[in-house]
Amino acid sequence: MQAEKRRSIARLSWVGLVVPVLGACVSTKPSVDTGVDGGAGVDAGPLPSCQLGQLCILVDASRPDHVISPLLFGDWLEWTDGDPNIGAGDAIWDQVANAPRAEIVSTLQPVGLSLIRYPGGTLSDFFLWNQAIGPDASRVPQVYPFAPDGGTAFLPYFGPDEVAQVTSSLGAQLLVTANIVTDTPQGAANWLRHYQDAGVQAKYWEIGNENYIPSGSWAQDEGYRAPVQYSALFDQFAQALRAVDPTVQVGMLGCPGCPGWDQGVLQAITQPADFMSVHNGYAPFASYVADTSSALEAMLADPVSIRGSFDALEGDLTEYGGPNAGINLAETEWGAGFNPSGAATDVQWAALNRSLASALYSALVFDLFFADPQIAIANHTNAVSPLWQADVTLSPTDGISDPTVSAFGHAFRLYADAAGGLEVPVQLRGAPTYSTTGLGFVPPLFDVPELDAAAVIAASADRLWIYVVNRSLTDDLTARVIALGYPAAGVQAVTSEVLNGASATAVDDPSTPNAVSVAQTSLTASDSLEVTFPAHSLTRLTFQ
Repeated sequence: MQAEKRRSIARLSWVGLVVPVLGACVSTKPSVDTGVDGGAGVDAGPLPSCQLGQLCILVDASRPDHVISPLLFGDWLEWTDGDPNIGAGDAIWDQVANAPRAEIVSTLQPVGLSLIRYPGGTLSDFFLWNQAIGPDASRVPQVYPFAPDGGTAFLPYFGPDEVAQVTSSLGAQLLVTANIVTDTPQGAANWLRHYQDAGVQAKYWEIGNENYIPSGSWAQDEGYRAPVQYSALFDQFAQALRAVDPTVQVGMLGCPGCPGWDQGVLQAITQPADFMSVHNGYAPFASYVADTSSALEAMLADPVSIRGSFDALEGDLTEYGGPNAGINLAETEWGAGFNPSGAATDVQWAALNRSLASALYSALVFDLFFADPQIAIANHTNAVSPLWQADVTLSPTDGISDPTVSAFGHAFRLYADAAGGLEVPVQLRGAPTYSTTGLGFVPPLFDVPELDAAAVIAASADRLWIYVVNRSLTDDLTARVIALGYPAAGVQAVTSEVLNGASATAVDDPSTPNAVSVAQTSLTASDSLEVTFPAHSLTRLTFQ
């Protein structure tokens, strides 16, 4: 069973949160010179506007807000997944050949990963990096914290040097989770120096992993640190790392659902924090229920709850952060989670991790990330897996062969294109809504819009993307889409890319590699057009 999904995480329940109406879809003429659309002062004549009662998506590209952080498109690779036969780097490393599995790497490369988290979550609390380098014969078995006790250990074939090699081949950067439970500040500093000596850039360091969880398994008992204890460790690790490289980015742990944690840590640390790591993006994180549709609807509603959690985090930073009040937020674990429980229904239930609906949930989370300039880092869970939501899924028979881009991988690629672009606020009016009683991590939520949208001007400035998710499992929705202010000379072409399948539970895996796919069509070249968004779909409109 995949590591991080075995434990419960306390997360703020944003119960009863009502989604506000984002305002009427009525615009004024562009008045800001962005350097992208040709600037203000161009009389384009009467601008299109939404009609009363009309379902409408309005984007005014003359008013871009902030740059989309390229580090939002991260994932992770663990040093092991607990299987001594295939577990090295979640199967990306062939421990017999002592090399990356080329087919997996080549399948993963086009997805667009920018950041790899390593050596894991809870796995990092017991990982001693200096025992995982050099010839395999000289390496020391590392404690596996998801065993019933601390007596299980595996040889670390996928060590710091191996992950650096794979990360480089993917064109990504590294985010290292430092072990504050069984290692020392000097140990982390030595790891950074090891990378420096090898010419490996390791700029991002997260100090600890979920050390705010007070009890549960033996590993959580071992890993817990009270806020005052964690604060002292953060200062020591940050100081030791910066003594090696003053430019490293060091992250502290945040937890808005843990009473006293954010306040206690923010008020006690003396070293600057560059970012705050949080894990509030798993959904639904639940075991089997018979009503699959209700489970999917709950998951698809959860980004509303996640938004509330980020509001609480940003409130804590403002109130208690002092000099750290404006630091970035990092979602270093997130993803869909349908958890096997040992029941006969596990195969059916776990398949939902790889479903189209789970990919749409992730698209909604990316919309949330795009809208908040303070969220600058994100590492999804996992990059590769035959069981969990991953960019690339593998054969469930051997856990190694037949790498296939998943529904989530297709969605990831569409969003990763936006790295470095300019976010454009979106106004949405008239979307039908639904409510859910909740499931697992998802609280009861009310008046959740069935449509969600985000917009980005590409970093190349040669196109405007509008991303639209239809949460409805049953209904197509037609909306008036109005794209103002881009390009100045008028729209020359509009393209639609639709990620969809026969049902929300459709799965792309080695046995059905095209059950979920992206269909591309050309639309009328106009800055105002009606578009039908199919049930359970992600659509990316490209204006050029």
